Amino acid sequence: MTTHSNPQDSAKMNMAIQGHDQFMTTYIDNLYVMYKWAAYFCQEIPIVKKKIINKNTIALQIQ
Repeated sequence: MTTHSNPQDSAKMNMAIQGHDQFMTTYIDNLYVMYKWAAYFCQEIPIVKKKIINKNTIALQIQ
């Protein structure tokens, strides 16, 4: 009987998860910057607050 829990596979999986988290954070940051530029060019600058609720939830509050 063989088990297929390869330590190398779980290391790859962890790297993939870390990569995804980093990608999402960068994506949200880019969205936030783009929104601020759009607001700037429209000459209407609402106050935008970036609030990290938890690792998977980031809220943009527009006032």
